[in-house]
This record gives sequence, structure tokens and C-alpha cells, in this order.
Amino acid sequence: MNIKDARKNAGVTQKQLSELTNIRQSGISQMENGKQGVSIEQLKRIANALKIDITELVKND
Repeated sequence: MNIKDARKNAGVTQKQLSELTNIRQSGISQMENGKQGVSIEQLKRIANALKIDITELVKND
């Protein structure tokens, strides 16, 4: 699952995820579109905000 899919499954907008993670909305957008890398710390914050395990964001299904 990628960040965008996980965010949409959680019913969260980019703006809401930005507020929950303290990551700029433009950064969220760039991560979702593969234009910016994602650090482990950012993945942790995103997973926590979406209430999923971090492994869900890094699995290759």
C-alpha cells in the first residue's frame, strides 16, 4: 500500500494528514506522486496519523 492509498482508505485529506504529521501539504503531495523521498521518521508519523502499522506503507504487494 502506498501513502496515497493508505490516506484515502483512512478517509483523510492531504491537508488533514499534513496537520496530523506536521509535514507540509506540498510535501505530502510530492511523496504521494513519487517526486520526493520519504524518511523513516516521516513514515512513522504518517503511519501513526493513519493508525496503521508502518509496514503497511513499505510492503510491495
